[in-house]
Amino acid sequence: MRIRAGVASDVGAFRDVNQDAAFTSQLAAAVADGVGGGPSGDLASAALIHRLIASSLSVRDAEDLIVRLRMANWDLGAFIRRDPDLAGMASTLTGIWLVEDAGLLLAHTGDSRAYLLRDGELTRETRDDSFVQALVDRGLITSDAAWSHPRRNIITASLSGADGDVVRVESRAAALGDRWLLCS
Repeated sequence: MRIRAGVASDVGAFRDVNQDAAFTSQLAAAVADGVGGGPSGDLASAALIHRLIASSLSVRDAEDLIVRLRMANWDLGAFIRRDPDLAGMASTLTGIWLVEDAGLLLAHTGDSRAYLLRDGELTRETRDDSFVQALVDRGLITSDAAWSHPRRNIITASLSGADGDVVRVESRAAALGDRWLLCS
């Protein structure tokens, strides 16, 4: 099984700089989005994607992918150690990696999303790491109210070069004809 993919990116109507970075290959696809409000989000997202591409896109299993994600996160920390003005830069990450004879791996942190279209049904496959998602989970606001909440832009997880940063990696079945949408 192989991935056929494309990438599109748009800065949108409200920003001067696009902080998204992405890649696709026959074995993997990912999107990273620099965390707004912090310095150099565009550098953070580009550095993550560059490291993931440079470390070979073929992964053996979840542990192998986790090691690669930790290495990419370590690279962010190295940038910050070399230039303290970059302290606070961070990025979300959502991606899929094919694993031979084992379906695929979905990696996620932050509020970039993965959707799966299978047999005509579109499902959201990731849960936002965000302040408003926590409110929704606790039943304090509805999903509709989250869209206009004044703190809807606050995320609770990202990759920032810190040792405690976490990316969830989950195994998923892969079926011929699946369509994945990774978006920020």
